[in-house]
Amino acid sequence: MKGLIFKRGLSGNALKIIALVSMTLDHIGVILFPQYEIFRILGRVAMPVFAFMIAEGCAYTRRKARYFVSVFGVGIVCFVGYLVALGAVYLNVLITYSFSIAVIYGLQYALGSKNKAAYLLPAVTVLISAFMNCVMPYVTGREEWSVDYGFFGTLLPVMIYVLKDFRLKLLSVALGLTLLGLSFGGFQWWAYFSILFLIFYDGTRGKLKLKYLFYVYFPLHFVLLYGISLLI
Repeated sequence: MKGLIFKRGLSGNALKIIALVSMTLDHIGVILFPQYEIFRILGRVAMPVFAFMIAEGCAYTRRKARYFVSVFGVGIVCFVGYLVALGAVYLNVLITYSFSIAVIYGLQYALGSKNKAAYLLPAVTVLISAFMNCVMPYVTGREEWSVDYGFFGTLLPVMIYVLKDFRLKLLSVALGLTLLGLSFGGFQWWAYFSILFLIFYDGTRGKLKLKYLFYVYFPLHFVLLYGISLLI
């Protein structure tokens, strides 16, 4: 990636671990200690960092179908678990990112095609995401329907992806977080601190192979925290 600020800084793996820690703290605050706001504040770093890594993954992965299926598959597993445990329709952030990946892949296909009709693919994907985020809660009439980070959460990785210069990517993160802050308010404004970590991204993946760590950790930590909450 051109335009990196630091040649030696944080690898993609390092950023993902930081995001995992932040996400865990956020969910500890939601499930175990909702009375302590500090957990939610510290947890705001996770989503933008993961969104940035999703955009990077879409740009560099060669096995596109596997990448999408991995993210979407784990998201569906967590969706079913949430539905069974709490009886609520909760489309977790991996479902949100699945829409993002679909839009990005649609753009890639359209840009590589000479047929202008190919642009219908990303357009349709965006419309489906907008429907799921903005229309379905009213159609179902159920308060339990929830999509993590909403429509702007879907657009954030796309906004990061379409800009190739690193500094412009950081600006797109700031713009996306502004839209999320205006949409959700409250703790969401603390997500700007994620940019302090992204600035140090050096464009490398890292030496350790942590490809499947997040896919395993994401549902596992939910199960553990939920189990602890039952014991408490």
